Amino acid sequence: MLEAVRADVGGLERIASAVRLTVYVAGAPDFTDQHLVADAAAQCLLHVLGPEVGRQSRAAIGVAALPAGCRWRWGPPSS
Repeated sequence: MLEAVRADVGGLERIASAVRLTVYVAGAPDFTDQHLVADAAAQCLLHVLGPEVGRQSRAAIGVAALPAGCRWRWGPPSS
């Protein structure tokens, strides 16, 4: 994901701040640790971008499946 962002904006140093991270986690019906997956992604952003730029709000959402085998998506939220 970070490589796609780097290519899109011309370098990670051009990012002013990470605002929101929404993580959709496909899992079994009894899987309840979606927040841990989102925590790992948030920690990765903090590590790569630093605490001033990489701090963001985040949400973890459990789903039965992701559309079209999607693993991640970069871009503004859909309306």
